[in-house]
Amino acid sequence: MLGFSSYISGEQYIQVDLPDYGVAHILISLYLFGAFVLWVVFFPVLCSSEAEAPAEQDDKTTTDGTVSKSKTNGKSNGDTKETTATETPTERVVPLWATMLSVGGWVGTSLLIILFCSPYNHWLPRRVLEVPMLTRDECDQIIQRAMAAAERNVLRAQKALANETGELIDEHENKTWHGLMEEPLGWQKTRHNAYPTTDLNLVTDPFTAEDRAFIGNLLHRRLSPLMARIFGITQASIRTNDMFVVRYDAEKRAHLANHSDDGDISFNILLNDDFEGGGTRFWDQSTGEPFAHVEPTHPGQLVTHSATIHHEGIHISKGTRIILVGFTAIDRVDPWKNTWTGLTWLASFANMNWVTVKFKQSVSNTASRLTESRGNVTQMDEIHYFRLLFNEIFKYAKGAMDQYASHDHLSLVAPENRDAFLDALDAGYEHIEDESQKASWYKGQQITVNLDGTLHKEWGTRADNLESFEEL
Repeated sequence: MLGFSSYISGEQYIQVDLPDYGVAHILISLYLFGAFVLWVVFFPVLCSSEAEAPAEQDDKTTTDGTVSKSKTNGKSNGDTKETTATETPTERVVPLWATMLSVGGWVGTSLLIILFCSPYNHWLPRRVLEVPMLTRDECDQIIQRAMAAAERNVLRAQKALANETGELIDEHENKTWHGLMEEPLGWQKTRHNAYPTTDLNLVTDPFTAEDRAFIGNLLHRRLSPLMARIFGITQASIRTNDMFVVRYDAEKRAHLANHSDDGDISFNILLNDDFEGGGTRFWDQSTGEPFAHVEPTHPGQLVTHSATIHHEGIHISKGTRIILVGFTAIDRVDPWKNTWTGLTWLASFANMNWVTVKFKQSVSNTASRLTESRGNVTQMDEIHYFRLLFNEIFKYAKGAMDQYASHDHLSLVAPENRDAFLDALDAGYEHIEDESQKASWYKGQQITVNLDGTLHKEWGTRADNLESFEEL
């Protein structure tokens, strides 16, 4: 299984030099091997010195039963008398400081090679990439399907909230359903507590199987190979943990505060253009200043980036901005089958962004297990401090990437080539029969995984809508 994609159909229209991950894997492997030879093989030899070797001793038993030891030069001249060594044997000895410096130099040089030579660490982590993904007609169809799903939500809410007399049940006891009856009707308003958005999830909200097939087919044909090429991963490793259609209304929820996303990679696709304002501002945490304000104007334009980059949704001054959003996890192991997805060591364990995200998830999972297994206040305080400690470690790891990674916004395809690029992606699409080799857009949503990639638990929203996931 190829662990990365070095070329996609339509790459002739890409105006940015994307990393060649195949070459990067070879070069970095050679660099690491060279560092090992230099520090572990040659350096100790250069630091070694000659020292007298321990003398060999012959044991002789005397007449009184005691053992006497005598030095010999290992030669026999036929004489019964002991001989005296004329040469002192020596051997090369590596001092302890040299051994420690050898190991430290090898580890340090290897880390520098991985950090500064790997495109996963210096090219990708803080870059925002923009590229055509959908046609205007396809965007219009997705909006129509989302509006139809919202209408179904209204019917569900009316049925759930009406009691025997037809009155609405208390809003505090039916918060989610009640929110669906507020403008805009049928849209969720409480799914994301920390940074609430007005949205519809493609699985837990009433999109039809035909809706999901239509959107999924577009993503398989275009987004899967493109993400694999841009991020140096396999299509099988791509799993959206949350995918939804979100709207920003000038008179309602018109913006989104500065935040970072869950997962490894985020993407959003603009679906309409009948609004004013908006866009996304991206922040450099090392300077506290924005480094890009991305404002796509053509429906179908994709913006993708590392989920750890801080960003905010700019205020809409007029109309409604609608986008398709995905929070994507990059899995080394399929959480359902526990099989390898083909993700290479350089794209995973040697990828600082991937490691910090998985580390944070693992700490959160551990804290969750401790919370479930312990109950008293003192122990809960211990868990709280445990989480704070590792959140600080995570913050400094992110800060390191903010310091040395390139911050930039790159438009990959010129506007005049967008249609030709999409046609080339469609023409080069190879249908994958084996489901395990495809990206998972729906089935793997709303779960958390352990550090080894196995399933940890399902989100509460998934548990409440199991029938929707069983239909996938």
